[in-house]
Amino acid sequence: MKYPRNETLQLSKKYAANGDPNGWFEEFYAGANGDFKNVYWADLKPNPFLVDWINENPKPENAKAIVIACGLGDDAEALASHGYQVTAFEISQSAIELCLKRFPETRVDYRLADLLKLPEDWKRGFDLIYECNTIQILVGAERRQALEAIAELASPGGEVLVSCRSRESNQGLDVWPLALDKNEIDGFKHTGLNEIHFLAYDDDQNPSVPHFFAVYQRHTNTKSPTANSAQHLTECITRAGIEYLDQSFKISIVYTKWINKLLSDTCGFLYDYSKARGFNITVLRTLPFYKGTSFLQRLSVLCTTQHSYSSTVQLAK
Repeated sequence: MKYPRNETLQLSKKYAANGDPNGWFEEFYAGANGDFKNVYWADLKPNPFLVDWINENPKPENAKAIVIACGLGDDAEALASHGYQVTAFEISQSAIELCLKRFPETRVDYRLADLLKLPEDWKRGFDLIYECNTIQILVGAERRQALEAIAELASPGGEVLVSCRSRESNQGLDVWPLALDKNEIDGFKHTGLNEIHFLAYDDDQNPSVPHFFAVYQRHTNTKSPTANSAQHLTECITRAGIEYLDQSFKISIVYTKWINKLLSDTCGFLYDYSKARGFNITVLRTLPFYKGTSFLQRLSVLCTTQHSYSSTVQLAK
């Protein structure tokens, strides 16, 4: 084993100091010298919570699944064995080669890819997304970027399954990898996904390690941002926590690159909705200042952070 745990920490710090915080993965997997047993963190079996979920919640045959940072391939192979068309990616070519060595007859499409620079045609293209312990090894703004990139892979009705180590808020901040606290994993809900399952548990290690296993789902009508339905937009506003519906306040709608009909439908409905409740409404144009985010995310984030009679709602692609 070339890089046990302590040496791995030093390896990651070396790359981070050189401005390449994710470059160490290739050196680590290459250091396994083709022997998957040298990857100390690999369980060499699929996550039991993933297996239980797909057994209890079967998808139609040939549903599309993607595994984030697939490691040595166990979870991807489990999904394939349940009939999914599986794409699994890693940032390390050596990791991909280890997967192909372990599973020479695989039906999984193993790909070299960077979570923060995924192909455009993957967006909203998968019925099931499985993420396990990827975000915790990232630092700074990349953690939020990774979370948003994962959420953006879910098609309408698609599910995002997240398995990760957990911690209490404001604890363990000096530890790497940095486990997720509840506020951070709740970020998936702020991307427009609905939480349909959440479990906090301690694993069977000695001493035990706290974990989260959560499942989020994209609304079936949100492949493209839309507000054609009064009921849909009312649900969005309610979910965002707006409690000022009987007061008069100004809503500024900031939109970016939507098609004309969508702009017209969205702004027209908000205008009517607001006027009926005594609001004053102003429609503004501006350059996009959030990228790669969904309508529901920005509605939620910006509305819930405004605590005055002036509230900003961004409708962004």
